[in-house]
Amino acid sequence: MTLLTIIQDAANDIGLVTPDAVINSTDNTLKTLLRMADKEGYALNKRYEWQNTKDEVILTTVSATSQGNIFTITSITAASVTGMSSPWDYIINDTIWDRTQRRPVFGPLGAQHWQGLIASSTTGPYSEYRIRRNSLITIPVPPAGNKWAFEIKSKFWCENSTGQGQKRWLADTDVGRLDEEIMTQGIIWRYKSAKGLDYAEDFNTYERNVLDAMAQDGGKMSINMGGDAEFTPFINVPDGSWNL
Repeated sequence: MTLLTIIQDAANDIGLVTPDAVINSTDNTLKTLLRMADKEGYALNKRYEWQNTKDEVILTTVSATSQGNIFTITSITAASVTGMSSPWDYIINDTIWDRTQRRPVFGPLGAQHWQGLIASSTTGPYSEYRIRRNSLITIPVPPAGNKWAFEIKSKFWCENSTGQGQKRWLADTDVGRLDEEIMTQGIIWRYKSAKGLDYAEDFNTYERNVLDAMAQDGGKMSINMGGDAEFTPFINVPDGSWNL
Protein backbone atom coordinates (compact mmCIF):
# COMPACT_ATOMS: atom_id res chain seq x y z
CA MET A 1 0.00 0.00 0.00
CA THR A 2 1.06 3.57 -0.66
CA LEU A 3 -0.13 6.84 0.83
CA LEU A 4 -2.52 7.19 -2.10
CA THR A 5 -4.10 3.75 -1.61
CA ILE A 6 -4.30 4.29 2.16
CA ILE A 7 -6.18 7.56 1.67
CA GLN A 8 -8.36 5.98 -1.03
CA ASP A 9 -9.34 3.15 1.33
CA ALA A 10 -10.07 5.60 4.13
CA ALA A 11 -12.15 7.80 1.83
CA ASN A 12 -14.16 4.81 0.60
CA ASP A 13 -14.88 3.62 4.15
CA ILE A 14 -15.94 7.10 5.26
CA GLY A 15 -18.10 7.62 2.17
CA LEU A 16 -16.04 10.32 0.48
CA VAL A 17 -15.08 10.69 -3.18
CA THR A 18 -12.12 8.45 -4.04
CA PRO A 19 -9.14 10.74 -4.79
CA ASP A 20 -6.70 10.35 -7.67
CA ALA A 21 -3.92 12.21 -5.83
CA VAL A 22 -3.26 13.49 -2.32
CA ILE A 23 -0.02 15.45 -1.98
CA ASN A 24 -0.31 19.05 -3.23
CA SER A 25 -4.08 18.71 -3.58
CA THR A 26 -6.02 21.92 -2.96
CA ASP A 27 -9.11 20.00 -1.81
CA ASN A 28 -9.80 20.77 1.85
CA THR A 29 -11.11 17.26 2.56
CA LEU A 30 -7.91 15.70 1.22
CA LYS A 31 -5.85 18.17 3.22
CA THR A 32 -7.68 17.02 6.34
CA LEU A 33 -7.16 13.33 5.48
CA LEU A 34 -3.45 13.96 4.87
CA ARG A 35 -3.14 15.72 8.22
CA MET A 36 -4.91 12.81 9.92
CA ALA A 37 -2.50 10.42 8.16
CA ASP A 38 0.52 12.31 9.57
CA LYS A 39 -1.02 12.42 13.05
CA GLU A 40 -1.77 8.70 12.92
CA GLY A 41 1.78 7.78 11.82
CA TYR A 42 3.33 9.91 14.57
CA ALA A 43 1.03 8.63 17.32
CA LEU A 44 1.25 4.96 16.33
CA ASN A 45 5.04 5.12 16.16
CA LYS A 46 5.29 6.85 19.55
CA ARG A 47 3.03 4.29 21.17
CA TYR A 48 5.34 1.26 20.92
CA GLU A 49 8.89 0.19 20.03
CA TRP A 50 7.93 -1.43 16.75
CA GLN A 51 10.61 -3.71 15.31
CA ASN A 52 10.44 -1.91 11.96
CA THR A 53 11.24 1.45 13.54
CA LYS A 54 14.45 0.43 15.28
CA ASP A 55 17.98 0.99 14.01
CA GLU A 56 21.43 -0.09 15.16
CA VAL A 57 24.12 2.58 15.48
CA ILE A 58 27.88 1.98 15.56
CA LEU A 59 29.97 4.70 17.19
CA THR A 60 33.76 4.99 17.15
CA THR A 61 34.75 6.67 20.40
CA VAL A 62 36.98 9.70 20.79
CA SER A 63 39.12 10.42 23.84
CA ALA A 64 36.88 13.19 25.14
CA THR A 65 33.89 13.66 27.43
CA SER A 66 31.59 14.41 24.50
CA GLN A 67 31.26 11.75 21.84
CA GLY A 68 29.48 14.23 19.58
CA ASN A 69 26.01 15.46 18.69
CA ILE A 70 23.49 12.65 19.01
CA PHE A 71 21.81 13.62 15.72
CA THR A 72 25.16 13.39 13.93
CA ILE A 73 26.07 10.12 15.63
CA THR A 74 22.77 8.51 14.68
CA SER A 75 22.63 9.98 11.18
CA ILE A 76 22.00 7.16 8.72
CA THR A 77 22.26 9.02 5.44
CA ALA A 78 21.41 6.07 3.20
CA ALA A 79 18.16 5.49 5.10
CA SER A 80 16.84 9.02 5.16
CA VAL A 81 15.90 11.90 2.90
CA THR A 82 17.68 15.22 2.74
CA GLY A 83 16.78 17.31 5.75
CA MET A 84 15.81 14.26 7.78
CA SER A 85 19.21 12.61 8.04
CA SER A 86 18.85 11.44 11.65
CA PRO A 87 16.11 8.99 12.63
CA TRP A 88 16.95 9.35 16.35
CA ASP A 89 14.06 9.51 18.76
CA TYR A 90 15.74 7.96 21.79
CA ILE A 91 18.31 5.33 22.74
CA ILE A 92 16.73 2.07 23.84
CA ASN A 93 17.85 1.51 27.44
CA ASP A 94 20.56 -1.04 28.25
CA THR A 95 21.63 -1.50 24.65
CA ILE A 96 24.94 0.43 24.58
CA TRP A 97 27.86 -1.98 24.62
CA ASP A 98 31.57 -1.40 24.12
CA ARG A 99 32.32 -4.15 21.61
CA THR A 100 36.06 -3.49 21.83
CA GLN A 101 36.24 -4.07 25.59
CA ARG A 102 33.17 -6.34 25.64
CA ARG A 103 31.46 -4.50 28.45
CA PRO A 104 28.25 -2.50 28.90
CA VAL A 105 28.06 1.29 28.92
CA PHE A 106 25.67 2.26 31.70
CA GLY A 107 23.06 4.99 31.57
CA PRO A 108 21.37 7.23 30.92
CA LEU A 109 22.40 8.99 34.12
CA GLY A 110 20.30 11.59 35.87
CA ALA A 111 21.64 15.09 36.50
CA GLN A 112 22.30 14.42 40.21
CA HIS A 113 24.22 11.20 39.54
CA TRP A 114 26.25 12.83 36.79
CA GLN A 115 27.25 15.82 38.90
CA GLY A 116 28.18 13.51 41.76
CA LEU A 117 30.53 11.55 39.51
CA ILE A 118 32.05 14.76 38.11
CA ALA A 119 32.73 15.99 41.65
CA SER A 120 34.25 12.66 42.71
CA SER A 121 38.01 12.19 42.63
CA THR A 122 37.67 8.62 41.36
CA THR A 123 35.72 6.93 38.59
CA GLY A 124 34.76 3.33 38.01
CA PRO A 125 36.03 1.04 35.24
CA TYR A 126 32.76 1.14 33.29
CA SER A 127 31.73 4.04 31.09
CA GLU A 128 28.47 5.79 31.86
CA TYR A 129 26.60 8.27 29.71
CA ARG A 130 23.91 10.90 29.54
CA ILE A 131 22.55 13.18 26.82
CA ARG A 132 22.64 16.92 27.47
CA ARG A 133 22.01 19.64 24.89
CA ASN A 134 21.88 16.86 22.29
CA SER A 135 25.44 15.80 23.11
CA LEU A 136 26.32 12.22 24.14
CA ILE A 137 28.65 12.74 27.10
CA THR A 138 30.47 10.02 29.00
CA ILE A 139 32.41 9.41 32.19
CA PRO A 140 35.16 8.29 32.44
CA VAL A 141 36.57 9.39 29.10
CA PRO A 142 36.81 6.27 26.91
CA PRO A 143 39.87 5.33 24.88
CA ALA A 144 39.84 6.59 21.32
CA GLY A 145 38.89 4.06 18.66
CA ASN A 146 36.60 1.77 20.66
CA LYS A 147 33.50 0.47 18.92
CA TRP A 148 30.26 1.23 20.75
CA ALA A 149 27.00 -0.20 19.45
CA PHE A 150 23.45 0.53 20.51
CA GLU A 151 19.87 0.50 19.25
CA ILE A 152 17.66 3.52 18.81
CA LYS A 153 13.95 4.10 18.40
CA SER A 154 13.48 5.70 14.99
CA LYS A 155 11.22 8.65 14.21
CA PHE A 156 10.79 7.34 10.67
CA TRP A 157 7.45 5.55 10.41
CA CYS A 158 7.19 5.78 6.63
CA GLU A 159 9.56 5.80 3.67
CA ASN A 160 9.73 6.88 0.05
CA SER A 161 9.69 4.55 -2.93
CA THR A 162 13.46 3.98 -2.67
CA GLY A 163 13.35 3.01 1.01
CA GLN A 164 14.56 6.29 2.51
CA GLY A 165 13.02 6.94 5.93
CA GLN A 166 10.66 9.83 6.64
CA LYS A 167 8.69 11.15 9.60
CA ARG A 168 5.79 12.42 7.48
CA TRP A 169 4.14 11.68 4.14
CA LEU A 170 5.82 13.57 1.30
CA ALA A 171 4.60 11.81 -1.87
CA ASP A 172 1.65 9.74 -3.01
CA THR A 173 4.04 6.82 -3.59
CA ASP A 174 5.35 6.78 0.00
CA VAL A 175 4.77 3.56 1.97
CA GLY A 176 4.37 2.94 5.70
CA ARG A 177 6.81 1.11 7.90
CA LEU A 178 3.97 0.28 10.28
CA ASP A 179 0.86 -1.81 9.61
CA GLU A 180 -0.85 0.18 6.87
CA GLU A 181 -4.31 -1.29 7.47
CA ILE A 182 -4.12 -0.16 11.09
CA MET A 183 -2.95 3.27 9.91
CA THR A 184 -5.96 3.40 7.58
CA GLN A 185 -8.27 2.62 10.50
CA GLY A 186 -6.56 5.34 12.51
CA ILE A 187 -7.15 7.90 9.77
CA ILE A 188 -10.84 6.96 9.63
CA TRP A 189 -11.60 7.45 13.33
CA ARG A 190 -9.46 10.58 13.55
CA TYR A 191 -11.25 12.13 10.56
CA LYS A 192 -14.68 11.29 11.96
CA SER A 193 -13.68 12.69 15.36
CA ALA A 194 -12.43 15.92 13.77
CA LYS A 195 -15.72 16.31 11.87
CA GLY A 196 -17.94 15.60 14.87
CA LEU A 197 -19.14 12.24 13.50
CA ASP A 198 -19.72 9.07 15.51
CA TYR A 199 -16.38 7.27 15.65
CA ALA A 200 -16.75 5.03 18.73
CA GLU A 201 -16.93 1.68 16.93
CA ASP A 202 -14.15 2.64 14.50
CA PHE A 203 -11.97 3.60 17.45
CA ASN A 204 -12.71 0.36 19.33
CA THR A 205 -11.83 -1.75 16.28
CA TYR A 206 -8.64 0.25 15.80
CA GLU A 207 -7.61 -0.18 19.44
CA ARG A 208 -8.14 -3.95 19.35
CA ASN A 209 -6.04 -4.26 16.21
CA VAL A 210 -3.25 -2.09 17.63
CA LEU A 211 -3.05 -4.21 20.78
CA ASP A 212 -3.00 -7.41 18.71
CA ALA A 213 -0.20 -6.00 16.55
CA MET A 214 1.81 -4.97 19.62
CA ALA A 215 1.45 -8.48 21.07
CA GLN A 216 2.74 -10.10 17.87
CA ASP A 217 5.30 -7.55 16.63
CA GLY A 218 8.77 -8.99 16.15
CA GLY A 219 7.89 -12.28 17.86
CA LYS A 220 7.66 -12.78 21.61
CA MET A 221 9.36 -15.03 24.13
CA SER A 222 7.33 -17.98 25.41
CA ILE A 223 6.28 -17.71 29.04
CA ASN A 224 5.38 -20.93 30.87
CA MET A 225 2.61 -20.04 33.33
CA GLY A 226 2.48 -23.63 34.60
CA GLY A 227 5.91 -23.57 36.20
CA ASP A 228 9.03 -25.57 35.40
CA ALA A 229 8.22 -28.52 33.13
CA GLU A 230 11.75 -29.90 33.37
CA PHE A 231 12.08 -33.61 34.37
CA THR A 232 13.00 -34.07 38.05
CA PRO A 233 14.61 -37.41 39.13
CA PHE A 234 12.85 -39.29 41.92
CA ILE A 235 13.12 -42.55 43.93
CA ASN A 236 10.35 -45.10 43.49
CA VAL A 237 9.79 -47.03 46.75
CA PRO A 238 7.54 -50.12 46.27
CA ASP A 239 4.83 -51.11 48.79
CA GLY A 240 5.57 -54.01 51.19
CA SER A 241 7.92 -55.09 53.98
CA TRP A 242 11.72 -54.79 53.84
CA ASN A 243 14.55 -56.55 55.67
CA LEU A 244 16.45 -54.08 57.82
